[in-house]
Amino acid sequence: MTSRKLLAIIALGFVLLAAAVSQPDATQANAPSTGQSDWAVLFCRFPGNSEELINVADAQDFFNNPTLGLAKYFAEESYQKLDVNLVTVSNWATMASAPANFNTDDAFSKCSAAHDAAVNFSSLEAVLMVFNGSLGSNFGGTTFQTFALDGEARNWPFAMISGGSQGKDLALWAHEMHHAYGLPDGFGQGPDGNDGGEDGSFTWWDPMSFPCAMYFHPDGPDIDPTYKCIPGHTRAFYKDRLGWLDAGQRYTATVGTQTIQLESLAKPRNTTNPRIARINIPGLSVGFTVEARFRRGFDARQLKDGVILGRTWSCFSCNGVPFFVTTVGDTDPATPPNTGFTPDYEDALLQAGESYTFNSGTFSFTVKVNSRTNTTASSSFNVTITVQGTCEGLMTTKIGGPGNDVINGTAGVDVIAGLGGNDNLRGFGGNDKLCGGAGTDTLDGQAGDADVCNGGVGQDVLKPGCEIKKAP
Repeated sequence: MTSRKLLAIIALGFVLLAAAVSQPDATQANAPSTGQSDWAVLFCRFPGNSEELINVADAQDFFNNPTLGLAKYFAEESYQKLDVNLVTVSNWATMASAPANFNTDDAFSKCSAAHDAAVNFSSLEAVLMVFNGSLGSNFGGTTFQTFALDGEARNWPFAMISGGSQGKDLALWAHEMHHAYGLPDGFGQGPDGNDGGEDGSFTWWDPMSFPCAMYFHPDGPDIDPTYKCIPGHTRAFYKDRLGWLDAGQRYTATVGTQTIQLESLAKPRNTTNPRIARINIPGLSVGFTVEARFRRGFDARQLKDGVILGRTWSCFSCNGVPFFVTTVGDTDPATPPNTGFTPDYEDALLQAGESYTFNSGTFSFTVKVNSRTNTTASSSFNVTITVQGTCEGLMTTKIGGPGNDVINGTAGVDVIAGLGGNDNLRGFGGNDKLCGGAGTDTLDGQAGDADVCNGGVGQDVLKPGCEIKKAP
């Protein structure tokens, strides 16, 4: 990479990192994320500022270019479930007064008023506004106030591009439009999977975190002279939330070991392989996700193929329901590019032969990538997920399967779960914990004077070796 390119990317990166601060409220009405989605683009001029950052032809090309346009991008990203349709581009009009910084309702009101005579708002789902002056940042989401425009009184989904050289950046437009569909900003992640991004770090693998991510790596592509940064695909969790994944394209891991073929998130070749695997944390609605990323379609500019883990989180107004996802993996600041931010570009990406283990003390799982397939029939990774079971609040040392198991403990302390089937569990030595699960189980703590036995659901036999007998 030339030093000129690196400096240009770093400069653009600083602009875009500070660009999007919108965080849609989970209770707001967003633009429908399936079917035809009609947009208008409005150019809004600050009083006394004659600069015109973009023209009508530019905006039309941003939406309708057959190779890189936003209509093509959202169609690919949604697997043809979302049809982004540009209804009109309204040329530069001067607002009555300058909007207040960081006040999106004020900006929406003044910009829409400047175009009210030229635009039929009643036919629109959302509006993208380009300003030639600064709003303090770029924004996307839904207005807090209700605005009545051409007989349509509602909270309006919007994307706002603030003045400056960043006005003509395709990835930034896509980022703010995603906000209008209800997606939040993305964050980075620590290697222990317990950091929700409060440290301000970002992830390379989601345009909702860093729109220009794949260009920022020293080995990444050159900035496009026309579109600047080209957006990549958003996370599988967000695609599922927006209704872009079918029931058979998501897999929920269960306790035990399972191996699946995880299909590419971008331009999948196989329509039946899962595109997301979920690993639920017991007792919570949030958990972990696993997805496969291939250099295909709008993800073609990524550095390499691999498997990415995420962790889902709720929000203040979400009542425990998962709302955003962060990347799980190594975020060593020494990993290039060392720009002072927390990168996870390469180390969070698992490739064949690599694995990741999460262990909280009461919940544990391992994801291992076995092999990569890239043929005309499938672009996928063969992945084994092992979820450690629990018994009486402790992680198991031995675990059965869905069938009939005979499991013998050791001379030490064992935590044994039979899961499904008619199981026969024997502790042997130590003060053991035995959990039968569903089925007709026989439990025997044997040696030890404080063995705990919980037969679970079914007609179970708890032998005298079970000094402490518990009901499910």
